[in-house]
Amino acid sequence: MQSRATRFWLRFETGARQGEQVPLPPGVVTLGRRSDNTIVVVDGSVSGHHAQIQIEESGAVLKDLGSTNGTKVRGQKITTAELAPGDSFLLGALRFTLLAASPEGTGEPGGVEIEGLDSAPPPERTATDVVESVDAETVARARSRSRTAPLLFVLLLAAAGVAAWRFWPREEGHAPAAVQHTIPGNLLSDGAFETGDAAGFESVDSAPQGFLCDGAFARSGRFGLGVTLNAGEWALARSQPFALSPGRRAVLQAAVSGDVGTFARFGIELSSSDARKDARILWGEAIAGDGAFAEADLPFTTWTGYDQGRVCLAALGQGAGSVAFDDVGVVPGDAPLEPAATFDEFEADRIGSAVVIVRSGSPLLGPIEFGRWAETGLDGFPRATLDVEAAPNGFVLRASATPADAWCSLQGPRGAGSAQGGASTRIATLGPDGYQAHANEFERARTSAVLLGDGLDLVKIVFARPVTVRGATKDGVSWLAAEVGEEGVIEVQLSFREERAEASLLESRARAAENAGRFGEALRTWSELLDRVPFEARLVEAATSERARRLQAGLEELAILRAAFERGRFFELADLYREVRAQAQVLCASYAGTEVEREGRGLVADIDGALSSFGSEDDAVRVRRVFAVLSTLDEARSPALHARVRAGLEPPSGARQD
Repeated sequence: MQSRATRFWLRFETGARQGEQVPLPPGVVTLGRRSDNTIVVVDGSVSGHHAQIQIEESGAVLKDLGSTNGTKVRGQKITTAELAPGDSFLLGALRFTLLAASPEGTGEPGGVEIEGLDSAPPPERTATDVVESVDAETVARARSRSRTAPLLFVLLLAAAGVAAWRFWPREEGHAPAAVQHTIPGNLLSDGAFETGDAAGFESVDSAPQGFLCDGAFARSGRFGLGVTLNAGEWALARSQPFALSPGRRAVLQAAVSGDVGTFARFGIELSSSDARKDARILWGEAIAGDGAFAEADLPFTTWTGYDQGRVCLAALGQGAGSVAFDDVGVVPGDAPLEPAATFDEFEADRIGSAVVIVRSGSPLLGPIEFGRWAETGLDGFPRATLDVEAAPNGFVLRASATPADAWCSLQGPRGAGSAQGGASTRIATLGPDGYQAHANEFERARTSAVLLGDGLDLVKIVFARPVTVRGATKDGVSWLAAEVGEEGVIEVQLSFREERAEASLLESRARAAENAGRFGEALRTWSELLDRVPFEARLVEAATSERARRLQAGLEELAILRAAFERGRFFELADLYREVRAQAQVLCASYAGTEVEREGRGLVADIDGALSSFGSEDDAVRVRRVFAVLSTLDEARSPALHARVRAGLEPPSGARQD
């Protein structure tokens, strides 16, 4: 038995004092933020008086002192638990390990002293490897010191006793390590994390924190996967890809635990091994931490053309604390999921917290959700959910648990041929200012609807009120986010039979007006097609190009007339004023109701002003000025202009001659 005063040490595994080792004197040792604690732990997740460790003759006992974020041993919140050397525990977001003092009397942490054995520190132990720590080499060393068989028997008996002590149920809430949970038929290579290396899960580089495989996060067996977060931090990790059967149902399941103030989510990313399909992530509903492990699952159907999946694990810390995952599995399910609603050939699948619009077994639109994880963190509100029902032309989606500033995000259809570097998905918005097409990133306020795709892949998303919409196209795939607010009502239109027929009629009207010289009517009709029924790519392209061409032609005619008016003003040619004015009025009539008419009316007003002041100048002064201009003209090069200026020298009837 050890006789030294210091029998245990405490090592900080995380936080500002990571790696520091502190001796634990006999009696009661308190830990917390307040300066009157035996060990002061300065961290926002730790309470003023968080926990205490009582050093007894039989060992160490850890007790929570009513802390805000709790005390955990092996992933479970405890009130009181016995600790053995090598045990780890969490105070809020910080992890500690209990160490045995060195038997050589150095006062530093070391191995556990057993008479007849070397005292070198053993590797960190877990509940299932205590017996294995007494290996053949150790027994040989013991035999070299004592040749008696009884000592070896005592040694093995002592090791067995230690193992029994570690496994035996304890009082006051200290649970023994659970037996490893196996998942029959698990498609994930290792969801129990018993290899101790995170089983191939990779954290995204942009995340503030990364997941770790550790015994403190275990729900069963020795290890679990988890992360310790401060307020505002997040973590996101994905497994290695694994094969899935297209068109088959499967279930993602996991045991999830989080401290109060944290959220956990898990999901499945579906993709195709030949990259012909866009990867789409289906998230389960956000799970608010309550300090205990709970089992959750996410049923899904692998779409046509998709043949591989990756499990995604995410954690968000609204307050400081830890999130843990264990016993993660993807197992084949029974029959495919029934859709939440159907319309014509389309199905609306409600999966977790999202809705996906599917046609012929392949996703067209979605996931549509209010909380999307990306490599920049969580965008939105993870606890919001969507209900869906069929409508006359598609579906109506209604959200619940959305705040006033809620944003809805969705993934749109892929542009034709874009998997091989072809065209991107068409994105356009409708609003009070009419139709606008967009490329790459954009933001538009007062948007009443968004158009995505074309032809059979056309989707119109209608909002209950004008909203701000942000959009982007990346690798041919469109992404949208709309500030829908707490109303959270979204209409998805998928049928456009009547609208396409109306668009064809408007095209005929516009071309007839063009041929008749009613250019204003043609322009207004093309604009009406774009603003009301822009549902056929061919007609949208025609309306856009014809409207731009005709408008440009009208503005060019107007520019020629204005130039003629300016020449007439310079040379004081009243008859030229009148000619230009007459042509401008004809142009205004042809382009009635357009920008050309507005500009033409301005020109007519300028000409009227010039005519009204034409006779106010003294005739003699005017004639002398015109003669000066005439002398600068080359009659041989500009005979018509020369004749016109000379004609302007004819004085008005009754004018005085100088």
